[in-house]
Amino acid sequence: MVFTDYDKILNVPKIQEIELPAETLTLLLRYFEAAANLYERIPIRKLMEIFTAQTGISVPDEQLISLMDELNKQKECLYYCLTEEEYYDENAYASAPMERDLLTESVCMFEEDYEEIKASQQGIPYVTLPQEEFLKYEDEQYFEFTPACKEMLHFLMETQDYDRPKATDYLDELMMYATHLDTVDNALDDMVRMGAVFNYEQLERFAALYRELLLHSRTGAYCGNCLVDLPDYQEPEAPDMQVLYQNMQWSIREWEKRRGKINQVKDLIAIPKHQPGTPSKNGPCPCGSGKKYKRCCGKGK
Repeated sequence: MVFTDYDKILNVPKIQEIELPAETLTLLLRYFEAAANLYERIPIRKLMEIFTAQTGISVPDEQLISLMDELNKQKECLYYCLTEEEYYDENAYASAPMERDLLTESVCMFEEDYEEIKASQQGIPYVTLPQEEFLKYEDEQYFEFTPACKEMLHFLMETQDYDRPKATDYLDELMMYATHLDTVDNALDDMVRMGAVFNYEQLERFAALYRELLLHSRTGAYCGNCLVDLPDYQEPEAPDMQVLYQNMQWSIREWEKRRGKINQVKDLIAIPKHQPGTPSKNGPCPCGSGKKYKRCCGKGK
């Protein structure tokens, strides 16, 4: 699903005044959307280098700056174009606007996320995908269906007796965690929330398959690269299986209690265990929208 309504943005009077063809503006919006989802943070100059190389279109700085200024005002977008000074001071205006970064909204919501992604991306080259593959990332829920994804999908179908569509829903949730390099414990808690239960042997297999997802999923933390693409990557830390199994049992009991309360009070929102009263920011929003918490009810908190 593409979040941004391109037609609505193109009808904004100030954007209509920008001296660029509508086709070029639409293509720029598509690249901005895909880049925000794939990279989470990328310098505008680097993004425009990719754009020009793939489209053959060179956009003058003046027009691009005008577009960025207007996009920063639009609630239709899930990204911002900001320099560091603009990030930390919402009343500031960039002294060098072409030095802005394209930042996904979720990075802008949490200052620690901004600092973390700057640190994790340092020294790593941005991956450049073929245009057709790159633009698939316009859909914020898109991910490459790798062999690791296929193995996890079949595992869920076999162990939970799910049909393919239901197992795919579970895989979609898992990929939200894997693409943000989240822990297996958090991913498992979400599986339990959705109704999955594993015996000890199955849990060992789940942990091993989730490790493969971590290794082979593109992540903004590493400039769109997979962990295995990095020359000196570190293996994800192996979980303590006894602790993981105990946590799963705890989660099962807690979610059963919450489901019982939800059945009694329909508008009760279940609260995950990550922080008292606060769902995991990269986890699914408890309102049931299907979006991440930080892009839904956690927006602006």
